[in-house]
Amino acid sequence: VDSHETRRPGMWIVSFDMTDLRGSATVCKFTEEKEAQKLTAAIGPGMYLKVQGLVELTRDGKDVQIRPQNIETAAHEGRKDTAPEKPVELHLHTQMSNMDALTDVGSVVKQAAAWGHKAIAITDHGVMYGAVDFYRAAKAEGINPIIGCEVYVANRSRFSKEHQLDWSYHLVLLCENNTGYKNLIKLVSAGFIDGFYKKPRVDKEVLREYHEGIIALSACLASPPAMSAKKLTASSSITAL
Repeated sequence: VDSHETRRPGMWIVSFDMTDLRGSATVCKFTEEKEAQKLTAAIGPGMYLKVQGLVELTRDGKDVQIRPQNIETAAHEGRKDTAPEKPVELHLHTQMSNMDALTDVGSVVKQAAAWGHKAIAITDHGVMYGAVDFYRAAKAEGINPIIGCEVYVANRSRFSKEHQLDWSYHLVLLCENNTGYKNLIKLVSAGFIDGFYKKPRVDKEVLREYHEGIIALSACLASPPAMSAKKLTASSSITAL
């Protein structure tokens, strides 16, 4: 919440941003200093509010803002998982996945526990940076931690690094047991030590060598099944009915 005095002596402006997770707007209220201080102290990040007022263009005409006539707190219940059989998330990225997620390990584990989930996995892109914190957080919440990684698999060899010829696809790997955990560490390390080309890459050779105790999933749209389906769709003739 921003609060400061305007050029007009004794007149203050209080402003803050609101969102309904579909759109956002800035709320601006001009008022006296005493009320401005009261509002600033009462409104904080993460609160749920009901705001009634006039919607108008900002001074530059590029956005909208709300000129409030009434502001009050609103009751809110967080999302609940009411499914009789709870799911287990097996493909999840955290803030350790560069440019792909902002999820904090501690908060996502707490959320899973609050929903009654018995287990949860993390599968960050090419790394295991969050594995230890994730394990400790899950154990503290009393749920089963499944350590994993969404690895990059070289289309040829992890040692091949030629421009426009070498790329990678995605594969989710989950540790089934302690042997799998040790093997996943070896795989991820090999991706950095031997296969790094734009991203840490493993290949089929090293996957065969360290496969014991590891469960593989099909991953996302950058996985072989998804890419094969995309090629099939692109090459097929589709008739509109």
